Amino acid sequence: MEEEKCLKYYWSKIILITGIAFILTACMYINRKSKEQHAKENGNEPYKALSVKYQDSIYRMVLRSNDIVLKMKYPDEFLRTLKDSGILNIDSATFYELRKDIVTPQPLIDSIFKGNVDTLLSHFFDDNGFIAFELSYDEEKYLIDILYRNKILVNVACESGYLYIDN
Repeated sequence: MEEEKCLKYYWSKIILITGIAFILTACMYINRKSKEQHAKENGNEPYKALSVKYQDSIYRMVLRSNDIVLKMKYPDEFLRTLKDSGILNIDSATFYELRKDIVTPQPLIDSIFKGNVDTLLSHFFDDNGFIAFELSYDEEKYLIDILYRNKILVNVACESGYLYIDN
């Protein structure tokens, strides 16, 4: 009889501990999800780089908050293009609206990059992952595109407005 009480005691403790662990895990998941949602609502979303086709030419674009245009006009194709690193066909109105986001090669970035992303990171970013130099908008787009192709996401810090490597 005493052995049954002992087993009930252990089982109740195991169930209690499992329940607490489950609740804590759920709370951490909800907290992380709300932080990600808050970041997206405040425009603190990583840049996206993709290839678009307009008429007979293919362009590389770096988008941040203005990707809503592509999400609205081409919802399925846009997500598929990001996932598969494909090419999105766009119309003239969309191209006209997003033409300022076209990436063009920049001699300064190319002279440092030379195919080695580590050199690029060590030259342009400090130890904390923040950009260490003032770059033009076109140079920033080109730098973001190269890093994006190498699976390194770049974002903008809310407080300072500087680029940083998004982990």
